[in-house]
Order: sequence, then C-alpha cells, then structure tokens
Amino acid sequence: MGDNEVIRESDLIQLDGTIDKLINEYHLRPSVVNVLIEHALKVCDNHLYSSYLYPIAGDFNRNGIDTSDKAVNALRGKSAVQ
Repeated sequence: MGDNEVIRESDLIQLDGTIDKLINEYHLRPSVVNVLIEHALKVCDNHLYSSYLYPIAGDFNRNGIDTSDKAVNALRGKSAVQ
C-alpha cells in the first residue's frame, strides 16, 4: 500500500469481518490471526484473500496451532512446499 493510498471504510469492514470469522468460526487465537494475516500480506502482495486465509485457518484449527510460534513454524513449512 502506497503512502498516499486511502483505506476505504468498506475495506475496513471487510477486514473486521474476516478477523471475526478467523477468531469465532475457526477458533484461532488473536496472536495466531496476527501471524496469519502478516504472512498472507507478504505472500499475496499486500492483499488479503479469503481463498488464501481460510484454508490455512482450517489447517491451523485441525492441527491445534494455538500460539504465534506454532503458527510461524507451520507457515515456514508451508512456504517450503509452495
């Protein structure tokens, strides 16, 4: 995102809904969500795509990824495969 780029309110509402879904439907802790979002922004050129986030969130949930350290380690392993 450039320095002069404006964040639209609709983008913030969508992001809020995404974060809410990751926490409440995928049962991820906020620290894990932070790691996931930071990773997705890096990998997806500063965009957040639900088609990228939600499958990883499902993997995290199934595999008991409940700390930021576990999330970082899981994503490192995933990046090596991609």
